[in-house]
Amino acid sequence: MEEKKQIEKEPIKKRKRKLWVEIIIIILIIIIILLLLRGCDNSFEKNQNKKEFNKITNNSNENNSLNNNTKNNEIIKTGIIELKATTFNNYEKIPGKFTCDGIDVNPALKIYNMPNQTNTMTIIMEDPDAPNGIWTHWVLYNINPDKIIDENTGVGTKGINSWGTVGYDGPCPPKGSSHEYIFRIYSLDTRLSLKSGASKNQVINEMQGHIIDSSTLIGVYSR
Repeated sequence: MEEKKQIEKEPIKKRKRKLWVEIIIIILIIIIILLLLRGCDNSFEKNQNKKEFNKITNNSNENNSLNNNTKNNEIIKTGIIELKATTFNNYEKIPGKFTCDGIDVNPALKIYNMPNQTNTMTIIMEDPDAPNGIWTHWVLYNINPDKIIDENTGVGTKGINSWGTVGYDGPCPPKGSSHEYIFRIYSLDTRLSLKSGASKNQVINEMQGHIIDSSTLIGVYSR
């Protein structure tokens, strides 16, 4: 009788072992699937980062192209011009007044050590941290070589920004994020033959070979 019970128990033990083996196999399959999915996500993130890097690199190449053309025309860059804001310092927070959370007008800017041969100035303001690539906030050209650009200025000729509007549109990052905003000033030896509403690329192309000097100011804004 005891031998019979022992014989009946053996198939039960085999079934339990088989069940545990199946459970372990299923767990391993799930782990492999999760690792594969993680690898795909990392690959996607790398591709996105590469795209952003290429956009920034292309923009940098445009600026290098401007500088090379300037040198070819034997215009010497002094490297001493400075651009400052009257309401914030370099890498400091831009006051809300000059953003989409305020009245959204340009901040007052001061220019120091402007080259004597400056004919006109150009200002381009961009957000390199924008989710869809570099975002242009402000394009202003054919500015007379004054030492200050007033708040909510009416000087110069206004270009089109990335919103498709003419003039200044201030920082407006997605909520929960912090972006840097680059103000670039260019000292030129000429007046650009562009009407109001020109794009950033049109202005950049027109400036080629005419840059005497340039400088940057960086502000930060968070929401």
